[in-house]
Amino acid sequence: MEGTKKLCVQHNVIGVQGEAVILPCLFNHNERNNITDLSFILYKYYNNSRYNMIINSSTNDTDVGFKERIQTVGNPSEGDGSVRIRDLKKEDEGTYGCRCEFREWRSWWSSWHRVGFEAREGKQTRLRVDVSPKILRIWKDFVNSSTSWRLFCEAEAKPRPNITWWNPLGHLLDGNEMKENTHHQNESQIIISSYNITGEDPGGNYSCLVQNQHGTVKRFVFSGAFEGTSETRGITGIVIGCSTALILVLLLLIVFGFLIYKKKRNPAEGTDTHGRMDSNQEEEEAEITYATLAVLPHKIFPAPEHSPDTSIYAVIKR
Repeated sequence: MEGTKKLCVQHNVIGVQGEAVILPCLFNHNERNNITDLSFILYKYYNNSRYNMIINSSTNDTDVGFKERIQTVGNPSEGDGSVRIRDLKKEDEGTYGCRCEFREWRSWWSSWHRVGFEAREGKQTRLRVDVSPKILRIWKDFVNSSTSWRLFCEAEAKPRPNITWWNPLGHLLDGNEMKENTHHQNESQIIISSYNITGEDPGGNYSCLVQNQHGTVKRFVFSGAFEGTSETRGITGIVIGCSTALILVLLLLIVFGFLIYKKKRNPAEGTDTHGRMDSNQEEEEAEITYATLAVLPHKIFPAPEHSPDTSIYAVIKR
């Protein structure tokens, strides 16, 4: 506050990763005729020293890291230099300073002077970027026991989320263990929650519920009533594999034996067929009867009655 001039900013602003946030900056004065050409400049500070310009409302110059993500939402000429940052990123977190520049009429000099006005040190805007809860992965694994599983749920959020487990009957489960992975209190936290189930617990979908002030997310992992250990699974796999191999060997032996049987039987069938044909032929010949139809006269020497030279025969097949 200098005389009748006042620059108003919001000291703490909380945004959410991927969403939009507004950084307010308002300049008030009661010298309408003595102040003109207002413009605003937004800076980002690191270690209490000005780092770089983010946006200039008079020139529309924008830092490359905020291109197409930042814009003024007020009317700078009327003293509103507020800006909106879209698609927030974790690296957007930090301290921002707002500076108002204008031309002021100095009556004792009878001239216009370019003047800058900004928030004092420690009065800048502190932007915190939070993270809505999200489950990175959920899985299960065996414990060193034949009747126990361990369920795992890895989640990310900021501020620290609350993680709970629910059984297939919709009952809240107590006794889950939490392991945090964070290097700084302002960073998002990656937390792994685990819970042990035994053969006495019901089979079905177990749900992991992760929530903080920015939202809630839930995912499921299926666990049967009892699914054995890695050792029993290995033994079962070996048994199944051996059984399958044995069945294939038996099938091959059956096919091979059938081919050999068929090969041996074909020559016997051929011999039997030929024998039957010869037998039939003999039977046919045995059944032939000769009948005399007429006797031809012999011109020179009389032939005996019914001789082959003087007789005509008919073959009768029974």
